[in-house]
Amino acid sequence: MAPENANPATLYHLTGKGDTQPTILGEITKVGLSFAEEHSAWVIGVWLEGSGDEPSVTEAVEPDTEFVQKDNDKLVFTSGWTNGNGPKELRRFCISWRDAAQRDQLWQRLQVLQGRAPPPVTERTSPVKRVPSVEEPGP
Repeated sequence: MAPENANPATLYHLTGKGDTQPTILGEITKVGLSFAEEHSAWVIGVWLEGSGDEPSVTEAVEPDTEFVQKDNDKLVFTSGWTNGNGPKELRRFCISWRDAAQRDQLWQRLQVLQGRAPPPVTERTSPVKRVPSVEEPGP
């Protein structure tokens, strides 16, 4: 997943609707979107300070994922997931941006990606042939 440059923001984990004391997970350094072929879904990745090369939190952007823009500086996404054969549980995360333009850009991209079919797979009909380089004759 290739991260996009982002102004610092805060990631919160909300355990239920109407949380008054969300857990602050950390300061966001980057946010990225990619397509996970193994899951056939778009994935949002959030990098927190000190998280290294891998995102700290990833969440699939699936048709049942709800995106709600709250206030003027937050983006909340809620998705259902199952752990084995258990009941469906909700995961809710809130991204709070300091830069409204950055938030709006991601919000627009998520709206476009939500429910979108996977990108088309391009198949090659013939193997790639290497053409040997032609050397100029010497003097």
